[in-house]
Amino acid sequence: MSNISVSIYQLREEYIESGRAKTYQEINCGDCVDFAEEIEFRHSSSISLSNDHFILETEGSDGWDGDETDQWDEVWLSEYNSLPPEKITVPELTEKIKGYHCWIYFENKHYDAECPEGVENLFELPFFQRYLNHQEEY
Repeated sequence: MSNISVSIYQLREEYIESGRAKTYQEINCGDCVDFAEEIEFRHSSSISLSNDHFILETEGSDGWDGDETDQWDEVWLSEYNSLPPEKITVPELTEKIKGYHCWIYFENKHYDAECPEGVENLFELPFFQRYLNHQEEY
């Protein structure tokens, strides 16, 4: 198990034990920014990423809005080995993913509170899987 995985397991238990969250999913749906930033602080060679990093910049846009103006950047997704699953096109991501998420990227893998062992493609993170499988509605 990698050091970053150990830190993620530890931090998510700290959140649960302190009452800050009841589940790991709850961490990802409200405290993901703080969680990712804390892991980034503990592991300076990691970086926190979010939807903002993968949205095409347009005039007047300041990042992720969660609406039809969010156009995913296929080039950046490719850079992070994160094209959507074969059955979904990059333009379709705008319709499917409405939630904002922040996670950790370290040694070519994506990590968050629900995925301490990491995955190679960000769309394999449970947060995004729920949207891609039509299980999230906000």
